[in-house]
Order: sequence, then structure tokens, then C-alpha cells
Amino acid sequence: MKPSLYYQFKTWEHKRRYQRWERLGKPLPPPHFVKQLTIKEFARRFSTRVLVETGTYHGEMVEAMAGGFTHIYSIEVDEALFRAAREKFRRRSQIRLLRGDSAMELPKVLADVREPAIFWLDGHYTGPHAGKGDLNTPILRELSAIAAHPVKRHVILIDDARLFIGRDDYPSLESLREAALRLFPSASFEVADDIIRIYPP
Repeated sequence: MKPSLYYQFKTWEHKRRYQRWERLGKPLPPPHFVKQLTIKEFARRFSTRVLVETGTYHGEMVEAMAGGFTHIYSIEVDEALFRAAREKFRRRSQIRLLRGDSAMELPKVLADVREPAIFWLDGHYTGPHAGKGDLNTPILRELSAIAAHPVKRHVILIDDARLFIGRDDYPSLESLREAALRLFPSASFEVADDIIRIYPP
């Protein structure tokens, strides 16, 4: 872990859990707070104030990020999960929730975005506990929508890198890298801690 992340631990328990995860060889998937730290680190690094998430699920990421962004958008395809999240965040004016397939809803969010944002793309199907749209993962459509946006220098973080093996609508990591670099020719592309990172130079 980069030293700049240490100050972001909310509790000593999280720090101990991170160190234990490191000692175990960083098994996948990582603890959720590691994903939170990654978003916070990129937000600090690029001075980003807007977060766009696909795959609200139970709202853990939205809850964890609520104090760090001026605007948060989150898209959930499952009706029950969407309704629960809407109730949970009904008093948070900076949080906007949308219900639908992120491949269709993301362009609507982008129409509202006027500055570089961080995208946490987690709207892929991982089992019966999660919602599912037309595809198991709409990642290529999501990336195309972001690339077409007039604002550039977005940061894109994609969860569950281990699932991108070229099956069930998931492109392989290599084909995803090729697609990402076609869409964002000057961007960096890397994978660490089960998160794909596409970001400006």
C-alpha cells in the first residue's frame, strides 16, 4: 500500500485488517474498505469531486463515499435494491440514485456531469444476490459512453478484475485493455487489488 493511503484509515481495526490481508498475500476479493481507499486515493490524486457508480447493491460504497464528494450518482438495475437504497439515502441531497441498466442509464448521468469524475464500475452480474441487465457485464458499453462524453480526464475504476476472463459477456483483461486504450489513447491501464484502473497521464 502506498504511504499516502495510511491517513485514510478510519479506524485502527481497518489498518490491522489491511496488514493481515497483506500478510496473507492479498487474497481476492479484497476487503471492501480496500476498494473504498482506492477511490479516495484517486479522488485525492486527481482532485475529483464527482463520483459515478454502477451497481448500487446495498449502498455500501455510496455510504462510505458520501462525505468526500459534492455529487454522487449511483445506478442499480434491481428494483428491490434500488428502492432500499432510495429509502436509505432519501435525506442526502448530494446523492442521486437511478434505476435501470447502466448501459442505458449512464448516458443520462453523463448529461449532468460538467467536470472530470471518478467512475466506480461495479454493475456486473455476480450471482442471484445481484441485479442483472441485458448482459452479465455492460462494461464495454459503459466505457464507450464515458469516452463519448465531452469532458475528458475522467478516472475509471472497475471492480472484480478477476472475473474478466473472456466468458459470459466478460471480455478478457487483455481485450478490455485494448478496448480501453482505443477509447482513451493516452490513458494508463493497470490492475491491482482486483481493481482495473484507467486514468489520465
